[in-house]
Amino acid sequence: MSEPADRSCMNCGSPLLGRYCSRCGQDNRDRIGPLRELLADVLDELFSLDGRIVRTIKHLLTRPGALTTAYLGGQRVPYLRPFRLFVVSGILVLLVTSLGRSLTDSRGVPMLKPAVNVFISGDEIQRMYAEADSARARGTLAGSVEAVFIDGAAKAGENPDRVNRVFQERLSILAAMLLPAFAVLLQLLFGGRFYTEHVIHALHLHAFLFLLASAYLTVTYVIRTIDAAQTAEVLIPLAALTTVGTLLWYGFRSLRRVYGQPFRTTLWKGGLLLVMNGLVFAGGLVVYLFGTLILA
Repeated sequence: MSEPADRSCMNCGSPLLGRYCSRCGQDNRDRIGPLRELLADVLDELFSLDGRIVRTIKHLLTRPGALTTAYLGGQRVPYLRPFRLFVVSGILVLLVTSLGRSLTDSRGVPMLKPAVNVFISGDEIQRMYAEADSARARGTLAGSVEAVFIDGAAKAGENPDRVNRVFQERLSILAAMLLPAFAVLLQLLFGGRFYTEHVIHALHLHAFLFLLASAYLTVTYVIRTIDAAQTAEVLIPLAALTTVGTLLWYGFRSLRRVYGQPFRTTLWKGGLLLVMNGLVFAGGLVVYLFGTLILA
C-alpha cells in the first residue's frame, strides 16, 4: 500500500517521505498494531540499548579518549550520551559502596579503613566548643569562620564514624559536584576548544573513574569478606596501588588522544592537572565534610 504524498508527522508536523520522520525520527504508522508488533518494538528498544551500553563501556574501558573523540567527531548514535553514562556509572559506585558497606558492617568487618581515626577526650571536645563560642562572640567575620572550623573539628572528634561514613560514601558525589571545575582546568591547560567539549571529556573521564572505583570497592569487599587479617593487609594496598596506576595511565592516554599534543607536553600538563585538581578536590572535601558536620 503506497503512502499518501501529503502525509505529515503526527509528532512534529513535518512532511513525511516514508514511514519514519526525517526530522524527529518518529515511526508514523497509522495505527497501533497487534500485540506482536508491540513486543517486537519493546525487544528492539531493549537490545538496541543493551548494544549501546556494551559498545560504550567497551570503548570507554579499552580505548582511553576514543569515546570522546568519536562523540566530538559526530559519531553519537552508537553510544550512550556522556551525561547518561556519567549518571549510570555514578549510581553504580553509590550502590556498590552502600551495599558493600552494609554487608561488611553486618559481619563486623569494615569495608574500608577509617579516614578519621583520632581519639579526642570529652573534656577536650568541650574545651573546643567553648573556644568556638569565644571566637564567635568577637563578632567578626574571621571569628565566625574560625568558630565554624573549630565546631566542625569538635563534631568530627565527637562522632568520627559519621565523618568516615560521609568520606567513604560520598566521594563520588563530591567528584560530580566538582566536575565543572575540572573542565575549567582542562580549558586552562588544553585550550583551543569550546568549554562544552572539555565538559564532555570530563564526563567520560569521571565515568571511567566511577567504574574503576566500583571495581576496586568490589575487590575490597571480597577480600575483606574472605580474609580480614594478614591477607587483606597485603592485597588491599596492592589493589589500591593498581587502581591509582591504572587511573594515571588512562588519564594520560585519554589526554593524548583527545588533544593530540606531544608526549612531553601532555606529560607536564597532565601532572599539573593532577596537582591542581588535587588541590581543588581537597578544598572541596574540607568544605563538604565541615558543612555536613555543621548542618547536621
